[in-house]
Formats: sequence, C-alpha cells, structure tokens
Amino acid sequence: MPRTTESVLVLVAAFTILLPLSYGHAHGSGSVIVEIVPGATYLADKAYSPSPVTVKVGDTVTWINKDSGPHTVTSGDSWFDRNAARVFDSKFIFPKNEFSYTFKEPGTYNYFSNIQGQYSMVGQVIVEEAPPRLALTTQKQSYAAGQTVVLRGETSIVRSVPVEIQVFNPQGRAYLFDSATVANNGSFTYSFIASDTQGTGSYRVVATYLGSTAEATFKLDKSAGTGTAQSSAISVAATSKGAGSPVTITLKNTVASGIYRFALTLPDEPTSVQAPRGWSADTDGTTVVFYTDDRPVESGKRVAFRVAAGPAVSSFDWTAFAGNGSELDSGTASVRVRR
Repeated sequence: MPRTTESVLVLVAAFTILLPLSYGHAHGSGSVIVEIVPGATYLADKAYSPSPVTVKVGDTVTWINKDSGPHTVTSGDSWFDRNAARVFDSKFIFPKNEFSYTFKEPGTYNYFSNIQGQYSMVGQVIVEEAPPRLALTTQKQSYAAGQTVVLRGETSIVRSVPVEIQVFNPQGRAYLFDSATVANNGSFTYSFIASDTQGTGSYRVVATYLGSTAEATFKLDKSAGTGTAQSSAISVAATSKGAGSPVTITLKNTVASGIYRFALTLPDEPTSVQAPRGWSADTDGTTVVFYTDDRPVESGKRVAFRVAAGPAVSSFDWTAFAGNGSELDSGTASVRVRR
C-alpha cells in the first residue's frame, strides 16, 4: 500500500512539472482557436478542429485540449520527420490546458501529436501573407509645370518586388506607369517631371504593393514660360556654323529619371542625322526620334546629337521620354550660330 501511495505522489509531481509547458493566451482579434476534440486519439485528421485552418502572418493559433488525456501539437508530418518540432512543439497539453503559437512567416504548417499511440492525430495551418500597411505622400501639395514631383512612401512588409506607380491626370486617365524599389527599412521614393501637356489641376498618384494600395494627390499649375528651352527642367542647346551646316544639339538631363528617347520636330525633312554611341535614330518626315535601350542620359549627364535639314534650321520642337515611355519634358529650342 505505501508503494501505491508513493507512485501516486510521483505521478502528481510529474504532472506539476509538466503543466508549465502548456502556454496560456489571451484570445484577441488576431487569434484563432483550434480544439483537440474528445476521443482525439482515434480520430486521425479529425482530432484537431477546425483543420486545416487559414490565418494571416502575425496571427496566433491557440490549441485547447477538450479531451480527457494529454496530447501535443508538434510541427512536422510525423514522429519520424527529421524536421519534427523545428518550428513549434507544445510538449504535453493536459486536459483543459492550451498552447499558443504566433506564425511569423507564410507557408503551410503540418503538425501531429508526438505521443506514442497518437501519431495518427494530424492537423494543418495555412498561413497567408497579410497585406502590408502602405503610405504615400508628396513632398509638396502643389507644383509648377517643369518642376520635379517627389513621392515618398513606406510599407510595413519588405519583399523583393517593386512598388507599382500610376499617375492620373486631372481627367482621371492614367498616363504614367512605373515602379519603385523598396529599401530594407520599408521606405521608397519616386520622382518625375510635372508636365502641363496633361493639363493643369489635381493629379492623383496610386502606389500598389503586395495587394495594398495608397494614394496621394498634388495640384499642378502652369508656370510662365514653360515649354521653352530656357525654362525647361531638361536643358537643350543647339548650335550651328551657319546656313546649310549641321546643327549640334546638346541635351543635358537635370531630372531624376534617365532619358531613353529624344524626339525632334524640324521645319524641313532632315538630310542627315547622327546619333551618339549606343543610340539609334529613326526619321518620319520632319520628325527625328533618337532612342536607346541601355545607354540612357542619366541625371546630371549630357549627350550631343547632330542633324541637318534644308538650307537652315533656326528652331525646332523637342520632347524627352523616360524608359517607360512617359514624357519627361518638352520645349522649343533656338539654334545659335557660332561665329
């Protein structure tokens, strides 16, 4: 009889030691409850209910033991899985106790009861990526045509995908499509030249990232003199040795985006064109388009083009484009004769 009493005391002590291995959890809005149902030992994939359960990254799943004996919640496919318990392991969960785990990475997590005779008890948690918090602002509330619009944004989740940027003109039509890279700290920036070719008024910018969107607006006013070579954000200077001589056009980029296409409208059809290294040229009537795929005019850099058209070229219209085809700036340049 004393041996029996001693055995009971040892068993109670063992239960007392193991109880702290079951963790409590305050069941909030970001938690999901899974029950270990009565008779779970013999219910295989019905032992945990509900299962599978789908949650978001950052959610907490709490397992409550409603059965009459202990069970575990152990990550892995079975007891002979070499990676078993690598992600989570509840140890013994005794009746009316619980275990909680917060999932921080997306994926599919299988689990089982790691007690001999209970290995058939299996469950699954599917963790989906939660949409990030996304914010977007403009550096200023209003801009003049020719000025650089600067956008700044932040995201709560960083993945190796870009933020998609769309700019809508005052008529509600999207005319600029581009992307921005997210830094390791979740921030991103994007800039472009405000052009009144899309009209003046209220512009809307939409950023899209991992299923989340954010918007910002700015007002565009027409600035006096915009569209001339002197007041344009991009500098275009043209010189010639005189009537009939080729015109050398120097393009200087003073904006953040690289220039991939440079279009000219001449007063007469060109008789010859010369593109810089890495660039090509197409002509269509009085229009000349210089373009490149991999050697853009980067910010702060300049490049020279040469054209000849008719007896004399006194002025011409020009337009510069970014790599995505959006217009960066445009204007009219006068040709200066070098003496």
